[in-house]
Amino acid sequence: LAVLMFECGNMESLEAALDMEQSLPLDLPRIFVGSKVDLIRPPRTSSSSLSPSSRMETPRSPNPSYLSSDLSREHNLLMEKITAYTQAEGLPRVTLVSTTEDGQGLAETFDVIRTVMVTPKNGIPLTNQQALRAKKQSLMENPRVILSTAVGLVSLSVLMVYYRKEVKDWMSSLISQTKSLLHWSAPSGLLGL
Repeated sequence: LAVLMFECGNMESLEAALDMEQSLPLDLPRIFVGSKVDLIRPPRTSSSSLSPSSRMETPRSPNPSYLSSDLSREHNLLMEKITAYTQAEGLPRVTLVSTTEDGQGLAETFDVIRTVMVTPKNGIPLTNQQALRAKKQSLMENPRVILSTAVGLVSLSVLMVYYRKEVKDWMSSLISQTKSLLHWSAPSGLLGL
């Protein structure tokens, strides 16, 4: 499981996490976690209102009076982008954790991690799942291709045994014709055949 962490309110941080995700193996589950949520909203006094078991739920909106307008705008754009991405790819909802308050957001993040560890498919983007299915259908992994190749090889072997004399005569004729062609095309005995 890869935990891709970005800084809340910092679009460059999210872009770096999304770029890093592109280099992960297709079959590796991943979740997104926003850190430093304390920078964009006031400390919480009560427990989380988010249900840890629900997927694709948008995290609580920041308190506009607490944020500067630039930070608020960037955070809202960031959350729209990552929420749209995780929803489109069927990934677990983004969780937000605080770096100054003990435990803020950690319980929700651990619940998401536990869910993905139990069911790894939940952490694999739908695009990757489609690519993995297509990869499994490659020619050498397709049972029909393997079976037809095996039948063809067995049939060819049986024919070679049954028509051994004819195949031997044909191969001798082919070798003889090739030698004469090479001898005829070679300039005055350079090949020495």
